[in-house]
Amino acid sequence: MNKQETSKQLIRTKQLCKKLCISTTTLFTNFMKDDTFPKATKIGGTNAWFEHEIDAWLDQQREKQINNQCVEETV
Repeated sequence: MNKQETSKQLIRTKQLCKKLCISTTTLFTNFMKDDTFPKATKIGGTNAWFEHEIDAWLDQQREKQINNQCVEETV
């Protein structure tokens, strides 16, 4: 699968929860209320997310965590 195909790939709730290592309850009660978390797209009444948007969000979360660790180490 090339990069262009990956960027358009949709993942459903079960796949997303597995990718994030969270339960569906956590997804719907915590993550989807977070304004920075990518919005789901409805397909036939089912939630789906663009995988590249989830990957970008994960990268941002990692970057925030790294920056917070660096700040804590300098204090």
